[in-house]
Amino acid sequence: MKLGLIGWYGHYNYGDERILYCIKRFFSGYDFLITGGWDDARLKINDLNQCDYILIGGGGLILRNIGYQTDIIRDLRKPFGFIGVSIEAKHGSMKEFFELIKQKADFILVRDKQSKEYLDNHYKVIVGPDLTFLYPFSVVSEVKDDVCGFNLRDWYYWKGTLHGSYYNLMQKINKKFPLLKRIYPFAKWNPNIAVMIVKKKFKDVLPIPFYFESNVTNDLDILSRYFENVPSMFDTNLYSSIRYMVGMRYHSIVFATQCGVPFISLSYQPKNYTFCSDSDLDSLSVDIYKINELESKIDYLKNHYQQIRERLISHREKYIREISYVFQSISHLIEQT
Repeated sequence: MKLGLIGWYGHYNYGDERILYCIKRFFSGYDFLITGGWDDARLKINDLNQCDYILIGGGGLILRNIGYQTDIIRDLRKPFGFIGVSIEAKHGSMKEFFELIKQKADFILVRDKQSKEYLDNHYKVIVGPDLTFLYPFSVVSEVKDDVCGFNLRDWYYWKGTLHGSYYNLMQKINKKFPLLKRIYPFAKWNPNIAVMIVKKKFKDVLPIPFYFESNVTNDLDILSRYFENVPSMFDTNLYSSIRYMVGMRYHSIVFATQCGVPFISLSYQPKNYTFCSDSDLDSLSVDIYKINELESKIDYLKNHYQQIRERLISHREKYIREISYVFQSISHLIEQT
């Protein structure tokens, strides 16, 4: 049997590559056709329609501009389902896409309750953990030293839904007036302040990049502005060297949960906040447009270290059970097609 995969694969994003690893390991007896995103899937639509089944996900694939990808769903001729996706927005321009996937997909496995609500709590929508909990990293031993792992990613400074109307307007204005950033009067993301707070609050800071694609501003580029000797690749052993994690990438906090490392999420997208919220860990999320709250959040993290670590390990075991059960069900469905 051959599975077609539509996801953000092959772009040197370790979180997405770990998702791919887990899918391929779970379906180890299958052949695969792997696409590197929606545009690549469009180019390979004929090949996808030669597969026995198509899985779309995981990751934050459904953004505000998803309406442009509706033709791909319409052109799929083989049975398909969504696995481990986050839906980052809901807007009228996305309605056709939403209605089509509810009509055509066998199932839609999302990573949070908010995503299910965006799909009107449709009966095909299932909420489950991130796919990397299929084969999670091991819980690490407690590090006694005051060492914090730190991840930053490239992100725009103004507050607005990615690919939304305000975002698109600001993109145009910012290109014409790049100095606007200095005088922008509204809430804005300033990574310099985040770095300053983290360096102030921890004895040692270990930069941990997740995204390494060339020809774009990647995590290595961002972190190298503030730190020397930034790792040139992701190494899971880094989690064994830190007591805390302050992370912007979604999988920086997911992996912290798997390793039992108390974390603070620099929540730049809804998927970060909802991961914390669905785990009853709202206190570990900081809105990047309210970055001055980070200092007090770090104090909370340090003062409740053991309690948070125990909760993360408990959630880890729960998520492993849940995603394993869901994928066994998905596997049976695929085998019956």
